[in-house]
Amino acid sequence: MSRPSSSLRLAFGALVPSLLCACIIVTNDDIPPEEDTTDTNPTNPTNPTTGLPSDTTSTPTTDSATGLDDTGTTGDDTGETTGGLPGECTENLLLDPGFEAGTPSTVWNEDSTLFGTPICDASCTEETGAVPYAGSWWVWLGGVTDQVEVGSVSQRVTIEPEMAYLGFWLWIRSSAGTGDDVFTVTVDGETVFMVVDTDMAEYDEYTHVTVDITPYADGGDHEIAFIGDLAGSGLTSFFLDETSLVSCVESSGSSGSDSGSGTSTGAEGSSTGGGSSSGSGSSSG
Repeated sequence: MSRPSSSLRLAFGALVPSLLCACIIVTNDDIPPEEDTTDTNPTNPTNPTTGLPSDTTSTPTTDSATGLDDTGTTGDDTGETTGGLPGECTENLLLDPGFEAGTPSTVWNEDSTLFGTPICDASCTEETGAVPYAGSWWVWLGGVTDQVEVGSVSQRVTIEPEMAYLGFWLWIRSSAGTGDDVFTVTVDGETVFMVVDTDMAEYDEYTHVTVDITPYADGGDHEIAFIGDLAGSGLTSFFLDETSLVSCVESSGSSGSDSGSGTSTGAEGSSTGGGSSSGSGSSSG
């Protein structure tokens, strides 16, 4: 699979005011806007078990199952976390969460109107700076002009009670500036997170997002999908990498609501750009 020439693909759109959308997000302040293509290992690497970011303010030992540091929490003085989840959590329930098995995938359902699959490595482009968050592979949704493109990756997974959190790294690499190009995350077809291309200022580098999907933590099988719907009215690229899904149960002496302030059950909210995003909002998602 290959994308069109770089002149058509990766000219940055003008930054426009972001729409208030998506849920509360948790971010890594230290990830630069463009990773060195000769070294795709980030300076603040994702926990390989959970897909959650490591602590950005110190270097404590991180629990491999929960992403919590050895103090039990991570974060800043806003009350939002950069990796901590409430209670005792499973390991990552998603298979091949960083897409490192490449394509065709044996665990992800992959689809793309124009390319057959949105799962990419260096062969997709010669554009400097168009890179995964970690490893060699990532999901590239969009990346063409004047053509409608719908791409997606999805996976069915059993989500055990009581709580569940979905995480991923998202970068809006380029924007048509129209608001017509949409990135959504769905569970069983229901939107739990959404941004549009005009939110580029909020996601102008790889930004970590955590979504509270506890309503789906019922012991049943659920389909998790990441979808890019591009209207063809300009150049937009959504980059996705290092996904995670964990089920958690409240541990003795802890409160899910107290320690989970960095997550939300919503598909709407607000964020701030520059690689440090925060928001508040809720919905039935």
